[in-house]
Amino acid sequence: MVGQAPIGPRGLTTLQWADVKYRTQLRAHLEVYRFMNTRIEPDSERKSTMPALRHMAYAGALAVWALAQPAIAEVHPPCGNDSGFALPETGVGLARVTGAPRTYFRNESSSCPNDSDACRSQAYVVPGDTVLTGMTRGEFVCVQYLGERSHRIGYVRQNEIAPQQIDRSPPLSAWAGAWHSGGGAEGGDVIELRPQGTALAISGNATWDSGNPGGVNLGVVEGTVTPQGNAATFTDPDVGDCRMEMTLASSFLVVSDNGKCGGLNVTFSGIYRRR
Repeated sequence: MVGQAPIGPRGLTTLQWADVKYRTQLRAHLEVYRFMNTRIEPDSERKSTMPALRHMAYAGALAVWALAQPAIAEVHPPCGNDSGFALPETGVGLARVTGAPRTYFRNESSSCPNDSDACRSQAYVVPGDTVLTGMTRGEFVCVQYLGERSHRIGYVRQNEIAPQQIDRSPPLSAWAGAWHSGGGAEGGDVIELRPQGTALAISGNATWDSGNPGGVNLGVVEGTVTPQGNAATFTDPDVGDCRMEMTLASSFLVVSDNGKCGGLNVTFSGIYRRR
């Protein structure tokens, strides 16, 4: 893998900026929708003018709605949303890279992904590399590559990878171990799983560092969870309304929580590997 994630506006990476634009665009469309579905009641003292005003308001809203249609068609969850890169209907998949000699990642924007040089990232994978797969856009699929020293997210062509089978009924022993997300000397966030009867004992800790002295927020979970196939849902009533969805995909543990499993901005969401 080569190259670093390009930096966009406000110091965000291109993928993070795509996420911001997606959420902003979605809010705008929702406002149009609410306006279109707001009933305008005539004022009894202005019966002669309100019908005309009502029609004008409707016509204006309809024009805005028509202009917004092309943009709405482009609204989609961002590929760079880490563990959220897989939609519920598609789920998380596993694949082996087949494109030779290199398969370059395509960036995400209003006009990407496609095969143009403008959309091609410097980062790439090679035949034999294993990737996690998520949502698709036309001929492209969102994938994540987790190497020993690098983590890349982006689009590749579906014909550049070969889907691999995932054990949908793994034994409890397949879940066992200390799973780490992120890097650094301390290995990032950690989730430990160990068999306990017909369930799994779970303990984990995650942090968010504001960058200011003493500005580290913590998240700690502990309890038991019973997998259903290769998926498990953990809830911790002792930590507010904490809810954590876990999917075991070969040597990867894909985690997505509801943002209520720790302090401000703390999340366990991410892709974990055993160490």
